[in-house]
Amino acid sequence: MTNLPKQKPQTDRFVRLPHGVIDSAAYASLSGDAVKLLIAICHRYNGYNNGAIRFSLSEAEKALNRSRHPALKAFRQLRNAGLLIEIERGGFRDRAGVQGGMATAWQVSFLRNNSADVVKMQNGGASNAPSAQSKVLK
Repeated sequence: MTNLPKQKPQTDRFVRLPHGVIDSAAYASLSGDAVKLLIAICHRYNGYNNGAIRFSLSEAEKALNRSRHPALKAFRQLRNAGLLIEIERGGFRDRAGVQGGMATAWQVSFLRNNSADVVKMQNGGASNAPSAQSKVLK
């Protein structure tokens, strides 16, 4: 037998983009900005926060190095393709005019959703998060 050195455990995180997503018509319909935004949002996924991934329009502008309109267009393309689901709309003020400052919470449709408990807590016990098993891509 060969004495191979023990490998260090991998500590680098990575963005998972399944072949089924890449091969889908939904993915093929995306612009370069939308793909870049999808990767930036997936970069925030830690294995447990899908459905509670906070990402604002201004963060999208910075990630894309673009202005407001192309960033909005990229969000719209991702939602229309079924790859991104808006769970909770963010904003700077609530209806009473109280300062809020919370970014929109997103769910990436092809990532495992372990945040049902987080969403339940935010909604006072009732979860309105889409099922992790929903088949958006066929």
